[in-house]
Amino acid sequence: MVKNLRPRFLQNNPGFSIFRDQSLLAVPLKTRKQFIKYCRNRGLNITLRRLHNLEKIGVFHPIVRVFENATIFEPLEIPNGALEEWIQKKAIWDCYHPNKVYRVPPLDSKSTEAFYSIFQIVHLRTLLDDFTAHISLELYLDNSSIDKDLEDLLENFLRGAIRHKNKWLKIGEIHLIPILCQYISNRYYYYTQHNVRSFNMKKLHSSNSWFNINSMKWDWFEYVRTFDLEKVKELFELDKKKLRNYFESVAFNYKTTDPLNNWADLVQFVSVERKRKLKGDALMAQSLLHAADMLRLLFRDLFQEYLPPAHEINTTVIMPIPEIDQREDSRRYMEFVVNSYEINPQPKLTLFVEGQSEVILINEIFKNHFGYHPGKLAIKVSNLQGVANATGGKRLDRYNAILRLIDYLHDEQTMTFTILDREGYAEKLLNGFGKKRSIHGQARLVAGKDQIFLWDKSLEFDNFTDQELAKALEKIDGNEYNFSSNDVKKARECPKDSGRMFTKLYEEKTSKELCKTKLASLLSEYLFSPTALRSIENRKLVTLLKKVTRIANGNAYPILNESWQQNQTSVWLGGEVPPKW
Repeated sequence: MVKNLRPRFLQNNPGFSIFRDQSLLAVPLKTRKQFIKYCRNRGLNITLRRLHNLEKIGVFHPIVRVFENATIFEPLEIPNGALEEWIQKKAIWDCYHPNKVYRVPPLDSKSTEAFYSIFQIVHLRTLLDDFTAHISLELYLDNSSIDKDLEDLLENFLRGAIRHKNKWLKIGEIHLIPILCQYISNRYYYYTQHNVRSFNMKKLHSSNSWFNINSMKWDWFEYVRTFDLEKVKELFELDKKKLRNYFESVAFNYKTTDPLNNWADLVQFVSVERKRKLKGDALMAQSLLHAADMLRLLFRDLFQEYLPPAHEINTTVIMPIPEIDQREDSRRYMEFVVNSYEINPQPKLTLFVEGQSEVILINEIFKNHFGYHPGKLAIKVSNLQGVANATGGKRLDRYNAILRLIDYLHDEQTMTFTILDREGYAEKLLNGFGKKRSIHGQARLVAGKDQIFLWDKSLEFDNFTDQELAKALEKIDGNEYNFSSNDVKKARECPKDSGRMFTKLYEEKTSKELCKTKLASLLSEYLFSPTALRSIENRKLVTLLKKVTRIANGNAYPILNESWQQNQTSVWLGGEVPPKW
């Protein structure tokens, strides 16, 4: 427990100081009913009567109370309102002082309202625990001395209540933390409304019968530039030890409250709106975290030192995951964190194929033979829509396009495999694998030769028999045209461009353009036909896909930059550059 040092700020109308310095534009004070709703959403069993009783016994006060006044007709404008007039006419009372003694108005009074800061929840939970008694009633059902037992129990409860009251009346420093958080909220609260990558600066226009708070025209950026840190330090008599104690007390409360604490590194990346939909202790923990984060930011600005994040206090961190220097890049930080939870949606492997025919057959094999979608193994099938799109033409880009894309993917820890027909510049592209050096500063090649495969003839000829191809051609047009296996065999044996001859065979007989996607759908039936002469295990495409799945399974996403550097030397990400480079 922090010692009772009687901070000077608590002796000098702290509630009025909040108004004079307009420290409620980012976080307005709440009425009793609003504050009760705020607390109950966070799992605190607080009622209007209980709040009133805590104020009467002097252990928990509102920041200010306001009263009806016959000479004041309009709500107090914030900023630039007539606060001093309200104070002079006693239309507003400063209630916030640990030893403040004043007559609390009746609970049902309509002429007054109490206003609380959301940061008072920092110690309200502990206070309520002290003043809440628990009893197991079933113990007294068969007890003949029940009256005496209950009398002793009530006497013990009363002694405990008096002890707790005396304790809370003396704790000056603990009462200071909520008022400090409120005082610096204009400067730091928006920074706590973040998902690490950005923060949510939501200005408010809040009004009720007593106050009209308008931050819509408030220049927050100018406020930040002119914020007087030394004034805060002097008012609250802050030094390193004291402010660190404040932070650690709130952070410890947060950490012991939060049911999601073990996932705090992941939760921090969740959107602010999603986090606001939490309930009970989880939402309470977020409120405590906001207070802790503001104190941590104040410590950084005052003393140019970084305190550990709230979820890491009282924890021995042998090796930070990820490394501290990697956290400056929020995207990189998030990548390593989601990798540790194995929820990174990034493909582990991108499989480049020439056209939609390959996509159709690959999806059918995964679905009906392997039993799952390729995405289940984090494999993305990418359609290049023709060899030329991968290799380039005679004058434009040649075969560098696909290599640079692969180089980028490897730098992002996504492995690749490429399957193409042996046509155009595909042979030169094959030669480029194993020779080109990465442009991303890593001591590796772009890709190895094992990461590309060219069909001997074509997808169709390498995976299906002449008879299967002939039957598929006939089915395209409902058996209107006849194709023989001998016709297909002649096209297969063409020494230069068997794929083109196969297409020409169909076009000459039908005077129509061959729809390769329809052909692929028909051919997929033969892959799983029990009467097929060639089993599915003996199809080259199936063998290739088994290899691809093994590669994808071997891609373990890194959780440290050091691991990422090591992965870059993997043979499937290009390997180390040979000494001659």
